[in-house]
Order: sequence, then C-alpha cells, then structure tokens
Amino acid sequence: MKNEVSSEQLQKWISKNQKLSNLLVEIQEKPLSIVEQAELAYHEIPKLIGITKDNFNENYDPEESVSEFGNDSLYQQLGYVNYMNPNADPRGRVLTAAYLVKHGTSVPQQDILKKYKTESEEECIGIGFIGNALDVRLIFVKKGENWFELGCKMFISLAK
Repeated sequence: MKNEVSSEQLQKWISKNQKLSNLLVEIQEKPLSIVEQAELAYHEIPKLIGITKDNFNENYDPEESVSEFGNDSLYQQLGYVNYMNPNADPRGRVLTAAYLVKHGTSVPQQDILKKYKTESEEECIGIGFIGNALDVRLIFVKKGENWFELGCKMFISLAK
C-alpha cells in the first residue's frame, strides 16, 4: 500500500501513549486467538484514544449513510486497510486503521481504485462497506446497482 503506515510509525505512536501500550499488552496476553484479540482491539482502542468506531447508532439509517471519502471511522478505515492488505495480521490492520483515524488521514482513494482496476475491468460508481467490525470489506458498486440492496452499511460515491 502506497503511503502505508510503517511499523516504526506505529511503534513510535504506541510508545508515546502508555495507556494504549498497556491496553495492547493486556489484549495480547489474553488467552484468545489472534482474530479474537483483533476483535477486542477493534472495540477497545476507539474508547481509549477517542476516535469513532463506526457511524452506526440506534438511529442509524443506512440509506442516509453516504459520506465523502475520508477518515470518518475505524470501520471505514479498516475496510480500506483490509482491502489493501488482506493477509496482514488482523491486529496490525486494526492498529493501522486506528492510527489513520487518530491522525486524520486515510488510505489514498487512488491506491484503492488502482488495485480495483487490476482486479476488474468493470467501471464502479462508488465504494460500499459490508460486514461487521473486523470483517468489514469493500464492495465496488457498479452502474445500475444499489449499494443498499447489496447489503452495504456505508457508501462512498465516486461521482465528481
């Protein structure tokens, strides 16, 4: 991933935040699988560092969940990170996504679309987000498709 957050950047960030460091050690020491540790981190890190986990609450209306491409939530950034680095350690993906949100940055849209274009020749009109928490993944919505009917929780329009 171009402009990828390096392990050095993550380590520096963690070492500057003792509470985050302690939380990560606590999670890693739990007798849980790597995936379960990542899931726990997904739920605990946002509370600790003051970032938005997702944009869904009791008044959530997915038909109104259209936003500009950006760094709105851990859910959104994790969707991007999961797409760009699907084989990376899930704990590292969660931490990278949290770092991006905390630092007001994002996986570059052009990188996501460049990867998509290597996988498909179909034109897409937007990016949908499907799945829950750790399992969030991207759906590339084509012309004539409805992101809501595809089961997406969020949609980022690519219309200029």
